[in-house]
Amino acid sequence: MGRIQYDTQDVMRTAGEIDRCNDRVQTDFNNCYAEVKKLSSSWNSSVSDRVIGKFKVIHDQLEVPRYSTMKNEANLLRQVVKVGYDSTESVNEQNARNMI
Repeated sequence: MGRIQYDTQDVMRTAGEIDRCNDRVQTDFNNCYAEVKKLSSSWNSSVSDRVIGKFKVIHDQLEVPRYSTMKNEANLLRQVVKVGYDSTESVNEQNARNMI
């Protein structure tokens, strides 16, 4: 029977990379949104209001949930996959030692 090997450090690295990418996307979007909001001081029209309003909708309905979802995914990798796997392997190793 072959041995299955699983590197939980890869899981931790992946979770960290998801967090870094997630933070970058959030920062970039927020910077863009801030620039769009500045339009109201120099572009007075109903079009300006609609553009700013659309960015707010994107922020509230897409960006905020996207960020939360990706944060939850990274936490799932850290807590469930890594911790759960390590814990199961520890129990399996202890059970194997007890059988010898």
